[in-house]
Amino acid sequence: MTEAQLKLIADYLEMDLSKVQAAHEVVENGATKYAAEKKFGVPPNTLGRHVTKYKTCMKFFDALCATY
Repeated sequence: MTEAQLKLIADYLEMDLSKVQAAHEVVENGATKYAAEKKFGVPPNTLGRHVTKYKTCMKFFDALCATY
């Protein structure tokens, strides 16, 4: 996923880009939450909720794209 696409998702979710990048790293690349938090500078023990939001957003976008 490109940086521009991640920025659009961050804007849609009203989240910092670093949190979206960390969630993407966990969901798409299989990184641990701890490793992604350290890599992208996300506060410790907070990434779980952002991963959930990211997954929900991706399901919504997949469903939206499937209808068109």
